[in-house]
Amino acid sequence: MTSDINKLKFDLTRVGKNVLIIGGSLYAAFKLSKLFTGSSPNEKPPAQVVRTREQSTMVSKAKEQIALFLLALAFKKLQEFLQEKRKDEHEQEDS
Repeated sequence: MTSDINKLKFDLTRVGKNVLIIGGSLYAAFKLSKLFTGSSPNEKPPAQVVRTREQSTMVSKAKEQIALFLLALAFKKLQEFLQEKRKDEHEQEDS
């Protein structure tokens, strides 16, 4: 019984770390994309019109590539987590 509890603690710790990594990656990607785009879709426009300097197409493309890279990284971490979870479930079924 003690070994089962220790195994459960180990599994929960590992799953918790993976969830934190995936969640942190998604949060960082969201914040960076919000930073690059300037606002979120549900945000109200400002009351005053502010003139801003237009970005060059090169800067715009670089921002898009960074956001896509971060989203791909988060997606990869999520896939790894799901594969590890499936592997653990198969091992538990075999036991």
